[in-house]
Amino acid sequence: MKLRAFAVLGAVGLALAGCGGESTDTPNPPPADGATTSTAGATSSPGGAPQNNVGVPVLAAGVGPYSPGVRVADTLQPGSLIGEVKDSAKCQGYQVANATAPYAQGVTVVIKDGAVAWVEIVKPGVTTPEGATIGSTLAALRSYYETQGGKEIGNGAAFTVPDGNGHTVLFRLDKSGLVTALQAGDAKTLEGRVAQPAGC
Repeated sequence: MKLRAFAVLGAVGLALAGCGGESTDTPNPPPADGATTSTAGATSSPGGAPQNNVGVPVLAAGVGPYSPGVRVADTLQPGSLIGEVKDSAKCQGYQVANATAPYAQGVTVVIKDGAVAWVEIVKPGVTTPEGATIGSTLAALRSYYETQGGKEIGNGAAFTVPDGNGHTVLFRLDKSGLVTALQAGDAKTLEGRVAQPAGC
């Protein structure tokens, strides 16, 4: 059922913390030194799970209208669904832009060749349908996703949850196993970039 949710958004339709972590407003990259990330600012639902502040979950195929392959010029006009598009200072050949309301709560859009390459979240308040978010533990990811094919990659640097349609939600992990970033997009691109250090 959860995998079907991944596929449905992919049909309707978004890996590297060093590229997307550079917000065009206020930089907030995930810690590269293994420090833990605070979940301050995240709110909880009555059941205790983190509340999703943007109203839609992070799926392998992106967040809301931000899906891999969506052409910026055709669909995501700067000033409407994304902020100003800027060249990435960290990743040559990529551009970044912040999502706008109601998705502005920490969603960064990473662009390659005029199309969305992936989306990245480095601030609390945006979750997967299962409730995984910034600050979630590796143990929680395993309990949510191992039965769906989720697995650790990059010697524990990330946990990937492919949807079977070429996309994944990739969770960047610090040395203690806490999530520092969520990335959603092309599985081959995101998983292939895990071995590269933050900052390209």
